[in-house]
Amino acid sequence: MKKIYLFFGAGLACIAPVLAQNPSTNLDSALIACFPFNGNALDGTGNGNNGTVNGATLVSDRFGNSNAAYSFNGSSNNISISNFNTKITSDEFSLSFWATSTLYATRSPFLLVPDDANNRLNVHIYYGNQLSNSQTFFDWGNISNGRLYIAGSPLPAAGTWDNWVFTTSAVNANMKCYKNGTLQFTKSGNGNLITSTGGRDLLIGGGLGVNSSYLWFNGSIDDVKLYNRVLTQNDVNALYTQTITCKGAVTGNNQMTTESNEFLIYPNPSNARCVISNLSNGISEVNLLSISGELLISQTSSKSEIELDLKDLSRGIYFVSIKNSKGTTVKKVIKE
Repeated sequence: MKKIYLFFGAGLACIAPVLAQNPSTNLDSALIACFPFNGNALDGTGNGNNGTVNGATLVSDRFGNSNAAYSFNGSSNNISISNFNTKITSDEFSLSFWATSTLYATRSPFLLVPDDANNRLNVHIYYGNQLSNSQTFFDWGNISNGRLYIAGSPLPAAGTWDNWVFTTSAVNANMKCYKNGTLQFTKSGNGNLITSTGGRDLLIGGGLGVNSSYLWFNGSIDDVKLYNRVLTQNDVNALYTQTITCKGAVTGNNQMTTESNEFLIYPNPSNARCVISNLSNGISEVNLLSISGELLISQTSSKSEIELDLKDLSRGIYFVSIKNSKGTTVKKVIKE
């Protein structure tokens, strides 16, 4: 469980509210499928909703782990999940994923096919006629009343990843979009996705849309979670600030171990420096990354203990990634 730390000195300082997490948050509740993309496109929930890779290639994720995310070329690559419409069992749905793209403009990281403007599940990100007018939107059911627009969503800087969450609820009669833990927009009312019509596949990376238009995504995607419920703000905070876990986790190539006790970080939280100890014998690559995956500090050492200088960093959550002959381990560190 995360805590909010308050500190008093010359003034009041506090960790940003995004660090707070409701201890009752259960990110496995009503989970349809989970794709950590650790060397494959298998569903980590054990539900069997595995993806079929069609040309997409494994690349490094936001932590620098090789073969731990998928890249899509914007013209022919996707990952398909067959008969996905039959997996949606309620009028509530949520989708969370990490993505990056530096090519303007790109289109659909998620598209239910055959595409139907009157019965649609579609996500567009980093898309518009010009960068200053870039629009993100989410379609659910009939686009006449089931489209959520979010204007002004520019491309991320090279190497920077964003966490996106989209939710829709017939019960609450709304649709929402979150980016990097922050609510971007809420739309009153939502469409009605008819899930019983034919066998329809979900394409990660896009594909053929209505009117014979291709809606391909050009960029990289990672850590996909799909739910038969509406994610709360606490859930969204947790998805943004934590590395992904899936119940019945799938073991793949270059599996990333998270929250392991293999090495220790102290003090944590820290306001100036932290010590990383209990490193294994041999050469270790120690990287400090921002929550969006930007590399801030990198050291290589054969010692069992090293020190990281945090004093010039802003308050918030960071990740320490240790790579050695045993693999890669990631832990969180909090800068006060």
